[in-house]
Amino acid sequence: MTLMHCVVMEAAENHPHLLDIPSELSVVMECKTVSVDHLKSTINRLTGGIAKLTKQVEKSSKEVKEQFAPFLKVATDKVSTFAKDLEEIENLRLSLAKYLVEDEAKFKLEECLSTFAKLCEQIKSAIKENKERAVMEEKKKKRAQMEEERKKSGKVSKFAPPPAGENIIDNL
Repeated sequence: MTLMHCVVMEAAENHPHLLDIPSELSVVMECKTVSVDHLKSTINRLTGGIAKLTKQVEKSSKEVKEQFAPFLKVATDKVSTFAKDLEEIENLRLSLAKYLVEDEAKFKLEECLSTFAKLCEQIKSAIKENKERAVMEEKKKKRAQMEEERKKSGKVSKFAPPPAGENIIDNL
């Protein structure tokens, strides 16, 4: 039994809503593998690609411009939206770093999400193991109670150890 098992037992008895943390943070489990730096580089690459394609389309004929104009508009809008979302993620990262009293320059969102994901996994594991332990303890109590009843009724269990002083080999 670890400290996590004790914390989970205490939470189950006094604050059961805290055991919902893993389900409430299910999004964290999904996001723990996403790299913000990779997203930034992808958006920069897409922005550069769209700019390059726009220049090429401007140099081409009117028909090509008409065909590519709707695509370029949609692509530019979507990449712009992604960039704004990434900027919001960065602002949230800074707010979270401040909230957790971390150095904003060194705070990595991926590491934080990974830590919270591990916490959720440990909580789930502790809940499961506590349930298994409770079942095992209940079985142990029942066995002990049955053995006590056998002793009281005078019946000797087949599996009971021989009385002290007797030699098993000699009895066989």
